[in-house]
Amino acid sequence: MYCVRSAKENGRASRDAGVRAGDYPIPYVIHFRGLAAGLAIVLGVGVILAGVGFWLDAVSGYIVTGFVLLGLAFIGVMSRYRLTLGPDDLMTREFLSERVIRYADVARVDPYWASAGGRGVLIRLRVHFADGSKPIDLNLTYVPPRERAVIVDRLQRKAINATFSPELHALWTGAF
Repeated sequence: MYCVRSAKENGRASRDAGVRAGDYPIPYVIHFRGLAAGLAIVLGVGVILAGVGFWLDAVSGYIVTGFVLLGLAFIGVMSRYRLTLGPDDLMTREFLSERVIRYADVARVDPYWASAGGRGVLIRLRVHFADGSKPIDLNLTYVPPRERAVIVDRLQRKAINATFSPELHALWTGAF
């Protein structure tokens, strides 16, 4: 029921990124929120499960501890993601890489979707460059729809020489 109602609401959403984004300050920083809560949950539940595992059997305790450490590593990797919209450039930071993209260098912007093997849809924004260098994909899978609209709106306002795909509105409507 929620999916049907959500699809209806998103279908009525504006196709204009500026309307969808509203007002936002520059620099505008986008990062994953709620990671502290995720860290607390993983640690709290993990400590309890590891304690129960060690109480039952030492091997089970080590296995549960390994899963807890993997969960903490995943949260650490996710917390490194940051996208900053500046006055003249866009900076993206992932786990081990950081890249600064000048708006003047952007030639084309397209949405890009890929299946995650039955676990959902990966949502990316593919940015092509005027000098013909390899395009980059901005991962927007875990970014809320309004912040996706802010990214598109900022690119449309500042990358004046770029062409934009007409399907960009699907980033915030969810109509993949």
